[in-house]
Amino acid sequence: MATVDYIIIAGYMLGMVGIGFLFKSKTKSADDYLVGGRGVGLSVFMATWLATCIGGGVLNGWIGTTYASGLSLVPSIITMYVLTAVMGLFLAKKLRHFGGITTAQVLRKTYSNKSQAIAGVFSFINLLGQGPAMQTITFGTVLNVVTGIPFVWGCVISMVIILLYTYTAGFWGVVMTDYVQFIIMCIGVGVAAALCLNGVGGWEGIVASVPAERLRVYNEGGITAIIKLAGTTALPIIIDGNRYQRLYATKDEKTAKVGTLGCLIPLHFFYMLILLLGTCAYILLPDIKADAAFSTLLLNYLPIGLRGIIFASLLAAIMSTCDSYLLCSASNFSIDIYKNIIKPEATDEEIMRITKRGVLITGLIGLAMAIWLGDIMSAWSLVAACYVGGCFCPILYAMFFDKAKKSSLAANCSMICGGATGGVLELIGINVAGIPPVISGAIISLIVLIIITLLDKNAKVVALGEL
Repeated sequence: MATVDYIIIAGYMLGMVGIGFLFKSKTKSADDYLVGGRGVGLSVFMATWLATCIGGGVLNGWIGTTYASGLSLVPSIITMYVLTAVMGLFLAKKLRHFGGITTAQVLRKTYSNKSQAIAGVFSFINLLGQGPAMQTITFGTVLNVVTGIPFVWGCVISMVIILLYTYTAGFWGVVMTDYVQFIIMCIGVGVAAALCLNGVGGWEGIVASVPAERLRVYNEGGITAIIKLAGTTALPIIIDGNRYQRLYATKDEKTAKVGTLGCLIPLHFFYMLILLLGTCAYILLPDIKADAAFSTLLLNYLPIGLRGIIFASLLAAIMSTCDSYLLCSASNFSIDIYKNIIKPEATDEEIMRITKRGVLITGLIGLAMAIWLGDIMSAWSLVAACYVGGCFCPILYAMFFDKAKKSSLAANCSMICGGATGGVLELIGINVAGIPPVISGAIISLIVLIIITLLDKNAKVVALGEL
């Protein structure tokens, strides 16, 4: 890396902090801090949605997965398209009308405040892993490859920068930095893909250099690996608190629906570029660590100056996802635990203060988790197994079946049994009957939910409606 590249990267980081402080004045209440006063327009909504979806876990993790396993991600990508379309067509308007702050509030309305608290804990674990932990791992890896800074110190630097603007400005700081970061990502990833494609000799070079087995979605891991990857990366989408928070923040129901569906086209563009970059890295960079594939590719095959810009785009992807998940996970504590259980009479000012403290605490926990796990897909698999295993079935049942009976006891037992099953199996590395932990947990959760709902005499019909 040349001096000019370091200057560009440092300037970008300082710029993001500056944007955060600039929008501090728009944050006057807890509603402003958590959901932007519910006044986010279409272009800002789409930019923050896309910037959050395409984070360091996707760029570094997915490019690394493609580098290691070829096109094994394709089933996951297709699943993501389907689930995003379902959210846009059936859930976006409903959630905006509901007008909550967290995913778990859906369960308070349909089940009980205890259900909200349990779901809030599982959501916190998921958001913590996908955001602060996973993105910090990516940032630390990138800085290590680019500058030689030890991985741990890279993690610390990234968290300090992200905490500065997230703590200060809340949701408006997050979405406006996301807006800028998305533009940078579009330019950086597009240029990187074009240069790398040229470096391997175009499509003809890819066809000539890549073994046929790497172009199949069914690789050596078999169907179990495909299901696990889809369950880890795709299934959390439809119950993701970060996406729910953005839908709650839109100015109206139309913006929520149109914006969600409108994101499908640019998402497809980015995902195809990711597959391309991972394939180019396989050709150009044999025998490197998969998580370092993208940063090593940029470091070795991009010219001075442009290298700094595109590294800044990678940092943009990391930061835009981390800040979003950081704020959302903090809201799980302030809304789902503190106001829901500890102090229901908490004032607006108090909620904002608790959320700010939660941002700091969550950031530190995420930093510790990143240093402990050290691997993107390990972090992703663990938190997804807990969250999908525990909450996928109860949340979707509450969302889609307004006229069906709901049982608080069933929901609570379902989440605890399913989340514990998925998490424990993932920790010890066991697939039961060839079924990955994330799916085993969801199956147990569904069985418990059905049985107890049928047996519970206190079960009653409750529609989601409005908060």
